Amino acid sequence: MCILEHRRWLADFWRSTEVSKDNRARSDRQDTAGDCSGVGWSGPAVDVRVAYVDVPERPGYQIIAMHFDGWVWGERPHTFHGCPYYKVESTTKVMPQDMYDERIRAHQPQMYAWERLAADGVTLADLDESLIRNCIRRGIDGGRIPESALYEPTGDILSKWKLLKNGVPTNGAVLLFSNNIDEYPQFTLRMARFVGTNKNMFRDNQRAEGNFFKLLDAGVAFCFKHLSLSGRITNHSLEREEHLEVPYHALREALINALCHRHWERYNLTISLAIYDDRIEIASPGTFPPQITAENIKEPHESYPTRVRDKQSFKIAPSALISPHARA
Repeated sequence: MCILEHRRWLADFWRSTEVSKDNRARSDRQDTAGDCSGVGWSGPAVDVRVAYVDVPERPGYQIIAMHFDGWVWGERPHTFHGCPYYKVESTTKVMPQDMYDERIRAHQPQMYAWERLAADGVTLADLDESLIRNCIRRGIDGGRIPESALYEPTGDILSKWKLLKNGVPTNGAVLLFSNNIDEYPQFTLRMARFVGTNKNMFRDNQRAEGNFFKLLDAGVAFCFKHLSLSGRITNHSLEREEHLEVPYHALREALINALCHRHWERYNLTISLAIYDDRIEIASPGTFPPQITAENIKEPHESYPTRVRDKQSFKIAPSALISPHARA
């Protein structure tokens, strides 16, 4: 009887010991999971999956493995104690403010896009009203704007085009219609006509500054200056038909795209137009949308505009994108 009771006592002891071990292990795992997903984490929430892997040939030893999905461009940046970090090889550093701002804009482009921000120190008086009215008239001629727009105040028109924020012109409005660009060094277009097929020697080198339309006019005029223009008289018209060496509409579309899709917040970069003997190159600062790569850009794909508001404004008066003197 004593032996039986002793065996029962031993069984109860080992059972309670195992339960205690399980409780401690469970508590350790909960603490680990809590440390990984809660303390100091400012968001967004991260799904950390904790796994315990037995160490071969080491009974009672386990490796704590934590699994989580990596950050993807376009997601909200993660912060710890309110501070964002980034990895440089094996070192973790505090993320610079401009790098963090760029990721915030990529996460919510419609809220933080550069062209939607209110322009500092700019009023309606700084915008070229004649250019705005010209766009309105051409939009009416194109059937995109009702004639009643001619009698509406300029501020009301800009509000409909989403170019005012609390009564203040946005950066997009400055880009389109302002002649005061002293605080916007990125409103620049570099143009060059090179000799041959490389950049070793140039024949002409120019630099244009101004709003969207002035840059577009300057680019088109530079192409007309350095590209061959042929003409012929036909039987069905009294006017001479002229044809540019490169189709005019193709050049126009390429320049408009370069201006529309440029990342204007990058103030230290400029758009460039380079004419060679065998080609024309137009470079615009920026990156592909996340859905587009250098491999699939030539394949059929959806449109992913980065400057939605600007493009909407351009569509209202498409013929105003090229002023008459740019064709001369």
